[in-house]
Amino acid sequence: MTWCGQCFAAVPTGDPTTASGLQARLRPQAAPVREVLAAQRFSRWGASATSFGPLGRILLSIGLIIGLIIGFPMGLAGVELMVGPIPSQGFLALYLVLAVPAGIWCASRIWRSVRVA
Repeated sequence: MTWCGQCFAAVPTGDPTTASGLQARLRPQAAPVREVLAAQRFSRWGASATSFGPLGRILLSIGLIIGLIIGFPMGLAGVELMVGPIPSQGFLALYLVLAVPAGIWCASRIWRSVRVA
């Protein structure tokens, strides 16, 4: 036996997708959810309306790796221009602490699964 979630009255067991009482009179019966939802497919390699597809993801990954590699000397040169000479080992440690996690996060966003169907 099931119970009404609003008034806790006993409800006969039957098809849960059929409307009864006031609900049936106020709005038309909708199709069951299982029939409305289509099967969804997720992919890292398939292109969707909001992703670049495999070629775009590979190119973005290559660009990210190149950016992380050349980011250290460019960042070091920029800081030296603004501040003056600084120790490169300290800057390398700071760069690794900040840039590597940011690069990993960007790579996870590039390669996340998207709905293709």
